[in-house]
Amino acid sequence: MFGSKDNLHLEIDPSLDEVFDEGSGSTFLALRKLRWSETSEFKVDIRKWYVNRDGEEVAGKGVSFLTEDGPTNLAVAMAKHDLIDPMLMADNMAKTDPEMLVAATAHAMVYNGIPIEKLQTKYDEVMKMKDDEDSEYVNLAEAIL
Repeated sequence: MFGSKDNLHLEIDPSLDEVFDEGSGSTFLALRKLRWSETSEFKVDIRKWYVNRDGEEVAGKGVSFLTEDGPTNLAVAMAKHDLIDPMLMADNMAKTDPEMLVAATAHAMVYNGIPIEKLQTKYDEVMKMKDDEDSEYVNLAEAIL
C-alpha cells in the first residue's frame, strides 16, 4: 500500500490557506499548500475539511496538484466551461495585481484583434459607474501609443 497512517504528518503552509466554500455544519473546502510528511514538498491542494467536536480541523478527501502548472490548468478548464465569473476575476486582479490585469487585457485584445477603441468604450462605461472624484480620466490610445 502507500504506507501507514501513523507516518502521516500533515503540515499546512500559511502562505496559501484559503477557505472558498463553506458547507452546512462543520465542513468547508479549502485551497491550501500542504505536505503529508516532513520530508516531502508542499503542494497546492484542494480538500474538504471537517471541524471535529474539539474544534480541530480534520482533512477529508481531496487532491494535491501533481505539477506547478496544475492550478493554472484547472483555472483555464473552468474558464473554458464558463465556471468562472470573468468580472469577479477582473475585479480581484484589479485589487491584487492591476498590472497583470492590464497585461492580460492587452494580450486578449491583440490575440483577438480587438481595436483599442473597444477598450476605451468599456473604460468609459466603468468610469461613469465609478463615483470617485480622485480617479483621473485617461485616453487609453494616447496613454498606450
